[in-house]
Amino acid sequence: DEQLFEILFKLNCHNRRVSVLDTRPKLNASVNRFMGGGSESSKYYKHMDIEFHPIENIHKVRDGWKALRLACFPTVVITKEKHRNHSLEEALRQWHDLLRTMIAAAFRVKDLIDVEKGSVVVHCSDGWDRTAQVVALSQLLLDPGYRTIRGFCRLIEKEWCSYGHQFALREGFDKEPSNYKNAQRSPIFLQFIEATWQVMCAFPAALEFNEFFLIFLLDSFHGGSYGTFLGNHQRARESAHVASKTKSVWEFVELNRNLFVSSSFDGSRYTASIHTPFDFDHLKFWTGYWSRWKNISYPLLDEDRVQHLFFGLNEIISLEKGSGRRTRPRSGSDPTS
Repeated sequence: DEQLFEILFKLNCHNRRVSVLDTRPKLNASVNRFMGGGSESSKYYKHMDIEFHPIENIHKVRDGWKALRLACFPTVVITKEKHRNHSLEEALRQWHDLLRTMIAAAFRVKDLIDVEKGSVVVHCSDGWDRTAQVVALSQLLLDPGYRTIRGFCRLIEKEWCSYGHQFALREGFDKEPSNYKNAQRSPIFLQFIEATWQVMCAFPAALEFNEFFLIFLLDSFHGGSYGTFLGNHQRARESAHVASKTKSVWEFVELNRNLFVSSSFDGSRYTASIHTPFDFDHLKFWTGYWSRWKNISYPLLDEDRVQHLFFGLNEIISLEKGSGRRTRPRSGSDPTS
């Protein structure tokens, strides 16, 4: 690491400092030091400036998501979660606080590179959650290429798929129905996509893609419709031969590109990084995503029952091994029992 910092220092002729942006709370970094981790010290890393931009961990993010979900759909699922009494206003404030810190960190990275001409190293505890969010969003702000449809696809493939964001772990994809209760589940990718939508609202002419494109990506991820977001890393997808057994979401996007083009896009106005100030105090409620099913009547369902029903139906419609056809429940059988 020390050699890498020295190389970064020598490569940049515009700014002889290397900035480290640590996305953990400073207290967390101090605690980790006693466990053999910690943070970079100027004693060992020369020409370095360190900044802490505390972004909450996966558990806080999950709590914020639950609160907003239950506030948006209070009668859909019976749950014993403590968040059920949150008003929409309270839940939205909590969710936006989580988004705000992540977006602010990305804008800080953009300024360090674009304004101060510096080299930046971003990290968190492990590197596949907060780091992916901040690095990907900052590149969206810096490079107009990533603000195109194809460029955004490449950005996700690079920073999220190839660099090992644990999609399966964070989403709870597993053969066991009980895995949906896993404490490692957290809507990290959803957070990044919604942060992108907030940037889209602030700079509508800067992004080639539209809101439907972002919602489509989230639905494809949550539904497991494509192999792109399966597994926890590239090696797992290669071992499972995902590329040959499933379709890629990027292939669908390319074939249906006209569905995802924004009518507000004007690439001539944003040929470099986004310089216009961002209003962090007035994030918007993403009604197109959170409220799109609001006017639909839902039956009142138990949370455990919903999960077991979902996995039970998945078993019924799964492909019979080697047969190439779908299995059907026997006549008179109850697929939900």
